[in-house]
Amino acid sequence: MDTSCLNRRHSRGRLETRQVGTPTGRDHLDRPEKTLLMLAPQQTNPRQIDAHRFDLSIIVHARKLARTPFTKSGTMTMNRVTTLILAAIALLFLGLALPAGNAVGQQMAKINKAQLVGSWMLASNTATRPGVRTFGPNDGVAIFEANGRFSLQLVRSDLPKFASNNRDTGTPDENKAIVQGSITYFGTYSVNEADGTLTLHIERSSFPNWNGTDQKRTIASLTAEELRYTNPAASVGGTAELVWKRVK
Repeated sequence: MDTSCLNRRHSRGRLETRQVGTPTGRDHLDRPEKTLLMLAPQQTNPRQIDAHRFDLSIIVHARKLARTPFTKSGTMTMNRVTTLILAAIALLFLGLALPAGNAVGQQMAKINKAQLVGSWMLASNTATRPGVRTFGPNDGVAIFEANGRFSLQLVRSDLPKFASNNRDTGTPDENKAIVQGSITYFGTYSVNEADGTLTLHIERSSFPNWNGTDQKRTIASLTAEELRYTNPAASVGGTAELVWKRVK
């Protein structure tokens, strides 16, 4: 719709302006959102508006509309409040329309993946599933290399020793305690800085169900000294939160 097409006429020494093809009267005053949507390109999903079509011209059109006085047949003239409303709505839709790479619409990265590189010692571990024994401070180490490879081991400090002194001849209780009290895995990793997702591409794990799978970790915070993330699907069920401190 072309809002620049205006009919102008002089009446009693005063310039009056009436918009062609747009709503008149209190419809502009009471429902500025409707007016703005009529000016914008029609889309099935407002959050997917094409940024190449719906750009800064929307703000220009909104301001033109806000400055336009109406004839008596169109009743009231927009006041300053309505002008601000229209401008705010235009800015809102503009923000939704801008592509992610645009300097205005782009969000700051949640984390800096370069800070992940290095060695980390477990500080704490909490689990949501009742009855699960968690790992304590210093019960684990994680290493993330700059080349994209990682290795992670979690081993409780109170594991029982094998009476036979032979790992291959443990008793059922000894084997159960070791399996339940330790887990290790290695492979490659990738990081999505925008949403804070750490993906572990596991090549081998002492929990064989993870072999060849991608395991997601949601990073809550990453600083030069601390790494904190949530495992949404822990190997023992439920979720788990792990906090790591950088090894110096």
